[in-house]
Amino acid sequence: MRKNTDKAKEKLLFNEYIMQNFTQASKENISEYPDSDEKNRSLDYEIEYIISGKSSDKENLESVVTKIFFIRMALNYVYLMGDSVKKSEAMALAATISTLLLIPEAAEAVKQLILLAWAAGEGVIDIRSLLSGNKVPLVKTSDNWQLTLASLFTLGIGDDGISGADAEEGITYKEYLRAFLFLQPEEGTTMRTIDRIEENMRLEQNCEKFRADHCVTKCEIRNKVEIFGDLAYTFPSYYGYE
Repeated sequence: MRKNTDKAKEKLLFNEYIMQNFTQASKENISEYPDSDEKNRSLDYEIEYIISGKSSDKENLESVVTKIFFIRMALNYVYLMGDSVKKSEAMALAATISTLLLIPEAAEAVKQLILLAWAAGEGVIDIRSLLSGNKVPLVKTSDNWQLTLASLFTLGIGDDGISGADAEEGITYKEYLRAFLFLQPEEGTTMRTIDRIEENMRLEQNCEKFRADHCVTKCEIRNKVEIFGDLAYTFPSYYGYE
């Protein structure tokens, strides 16, 4: 780390090293690392591993995506609670359902369940968009809300045709990863980053015995030169990485 930097700046710099040198799941990765598929790495989603610490790509991706999903769902629900048009749609459907079930007094509770499901459905669309390399607005508006109430009931059935749009202003998948890296404890981040460096050195550089804790970054050698048999001159030499 650089000298005279506070811990927050050090953490940001280290996290940026992670973002620039390890792979992740979104299609942003393809443009930045066009040869990433050719790299001989044991994990495709390395940043997700550094965040989650699971043993497989599937588990790491699921862990990160689940966190993002609940963030998106909560923010989408907050938006819905302020949109009178969408609340009216939900109330109309809730009244119909509660009447059919012969419990009209439950209409308000059913409406809230519909709004939660709608927010979750929009969250699924947000995840699709993020993994495609697109931006998603932090807080939605009526202009960039994507999922209609009718489409909610067919979401995830076959090819529903809703892949998620790219917003001009918003947050990318990588920016969520940056936030997760910054918020998690440094020790876990550091140790899992070292794990990936060790594994990549073994696989990509054929350094099968490479161990970060045995890696020499600086050494001192003491040299002794004898002159005319009686005189001796000793001097140190230093070798290391700056």
